[in-house]
Amino acid sequence: MGEICEIIRKIKRDKENFYLIIERFNPLLKKYTKLLYRDEREDVYAELVTALWEAIRKITLYDNDGQVVSYLSTAVYNKYLELYRTSRKLHDHMVGMTENEVDTFVNTDNSYDDTLLHICIKDIYEGLEKNKKEIFRLIFIEGLTDTEIASQLCMSRQYVNRMRKKYYDEIKKRFLM
Repeated sequence: MGEICEIIRKIKRDKENFYLIIERFNPLLKKYTKLLYRDEREDVYAELVTALWEAIRKITLYDNDGQVVSYLSTAVYNKYLELYRTSRKLHDHMVGMTENEVDTFVNTDNSYDDTLLHICIKDIYEGLEKNKKEIFRLIFIEGLTDTEIASQLCMSRQYVNRMRKKYYDEIKKRFLM
């Protein structure tokens, strides 16, 4: 019985030891996280760690280090492939917001505040990456809910909610300062 098998035994007895296996698999987790460059790294990393955790919970025989490492690596790789397919589907179908849509979204009135808000929102939008622009468009132009956006773009509702909060905070910070 090797070192990895011993770590698995520790995890089975006490979940707090999970960090030990994360440390051992960290290079692999980072590699797959980096390969999904278009998505949020934190979210991808968390998904891969979750896949690792689920694989450890399912494993029943852990007497040979080579077999255990192969099993866990395969589980992480399969999760990576799942995330890659989802990401690919999302990014292949992205549509950017046109200048007219941005202008339509922000009703340009002659008031000073409306002009500042228009500039603020336009600056925020132009500084976003492609997938975040799509989320921005669906939130502010289409008026969709987090759940609707998440299902349409194949991402978690929590991620969409976090982006919505981030956009509102950025608008408040820039506009109210």
